[in-house]
Amino acid sequence: MSPWKLWGKKKTPTASGFPWSPHPGCFERHLQRRYGNHLFPSERRKVTMREFWEARAKDAQDTHDFHIRFEGLWAKGLLGGRTTVSEMDHYLREVEALLVRAAEIGGKLDGEVAILETAAKATRDVLSSAVKDTEADELLKRVRALTTVERQRFLAQRGRADTPIRKEEEVCSLLSEDVETIREVAHLSQHFPQWHASMRAEAVEIIDRALREGLHAPEGRKKLLALGVNTGAKAGRCKNS
Repeated sequence: MSPWKLWGKKKTPTASGFPWSPHPGCFERHLQRRYGNHLFPSERRKVTMREFWEARAKDAQDTHDFHIRFEGLWAKGLLGGRTTVSEMDHYLREVEALLVRAAEIGGKLDGEVAILETAAKATRDVLSSAVKDTEADELLKRVRALTTVERQRFLAQRGRADTPIRKEEEVCSLLSEDVETIREVAHLSQHFPQWHASMRAEAVEIIDRALREGLHAPEGRKKLLALGVNTGAKAGRCKNS
């Protein structure tokens, strides 16, 4: 989501002073979340030009490194030669690891991701037909489900070792995303019950504070509902369902 549409107020990138990307990488995206955002503490709503260019440099390096890995894996795929289940399994793990890395990086990697998804599906199909074993097939499905969680972009970027998302900013960062993303993360977070419950409780506190500071009430209600929090007639009267 573009930073200049966060709260229903259209702002041009030049008006903000930053040449924001419509396809930001992980580090720039977090600056977009923070910039002038009532969901964050006041001291974190300011973004400096130095922070902006440092984030851009980190995202550019991530993308460069990704392309090196992608080209190597693509060449390996073209060469083929994987005849054993073990070799195919190893290749599939490499492909899925790179798909997770693409989610961690963000930016515009749609073409590369489409190619990797095709390679992953083809390899899984071959493995499923090669290993005619119900237990092995169930294992493939569980691995696939886990990869789906790891590839959710917000969760992937939150989970990076060098994530720009501070621990205390996880919930306000999630609330800064579009409703569809919030709903998706809320659904996937059910795999982690403790975080799921604490996340919703913290979200209510953050929205209440933001409402007092200028957040539009309908926007707050939509975000809480996406998390599965019941809201009353007023956005401030909220409770966990």
